[in-house]
Amino acid sequence: MQVYSCEYANVHRGLHHLSNAATEAYEGARAKVAVCERALQRRDHLHQECTEAINLVAQTFGRERITPGDEIVLSILDIVPWRLLRDDLVQ
Repeated sequence: MQVYSCEYANVHRGLHHLSNAATEAYEGARAKVAVCERALQRRDHLHQECTEAINLVAQTFGRERITPGDEIVLSILDIVPWRLLRDDLVQ
């Protein structure tokens, strides 16, 4: 409410100090949102690359070295690529 009652001015328009302050606040908010968006994009990108890397290891290293009856110890989070490889080997 403070902005509407005491500080409101058009953003990117005018030379008045309130307009300049509003523009700075607006651009500051945009910069913060951009930082968050980049962080989310990096996290998504990292997640995608990690998943692809685990799948690549399972399908290359695993196919050459893992045989039926071998045991792979890993966390529940990493189980899918190795379970798929196991299912392929058992068939």
